[in-house]
Amino acid sequence: MNWTNALAIFGAVTGASGLGWQMWSHHLTGGRVEVLSTRLKQEGRWWVRTNVSNVGRLDVTIVGYSVWRDIPGHRLKRAVWKLRAVRRMG
Repeated sequence: MNWTNALAIFGAVTGASGLGWQMWSHHLTGGRVEVLSTRLKQEGRWWVRTNVSNVGRLDVTIVGYSVWRDIPGHRLKRAVWKLRAVRRMG
């Protein structure tokens, strides 16, 4: 192997890693929201606690969100709720 081939391989490796880094950093730009939910039982009643936080680089405005219980046999009702939410959000 001569110096020309070694430099060509080095350039290809560093170029590919640079391209990968640019793609990853572009993926991380913008607003990203993380939603954490916990279920707890107090005094015989079930409660759902949610925590919504921004983990991205840009500011995020949360307009609204909903939480529903998945009950067997209520798939049509859940689909109607989703359609209403989409219409409200635009």
